Amino acid sequence: MEAELKSHGGKHDEAMTSYVASIGSAKASGFINEQGLACELAGNHCKKVGDMSGAENYLIQARMCYTEWGSQMRVESIDRQLVLIKRSIRDTTFSKMEEDKETTLRISM
Repeated sequence: MEAELKSHGGKHDEAMTSYVASIGSAKASGFINEQGLACELAGNHCKKVGDMSGAENYLIQARMCYTEWGSQMRVESIDRQLVLIKRSIRDTTFSKMEEDKETTLRISM
């Protein structure tokens, strides 16, 4: 709850600290479903702030937790999110490569 409040309040670094603490606490307590939820929320926070790589990493962790917990519905939901994130990462990488190519061409002229 604390991490979500900080995320919605724009305190992004503090939110990530709280998400990480929540993930660790759930893991230490053996609550795999809660760990999955914390990872998923951390991934959504990363998406919100434009950190697609971080979002992908946390969602993969969430997927592993949900798989272990046996929630196929949550796994399928995460899989759909991961497809969109990977597409976004690919598109961003392609755009960056195109910008770099244009810059190189301008410099060499």
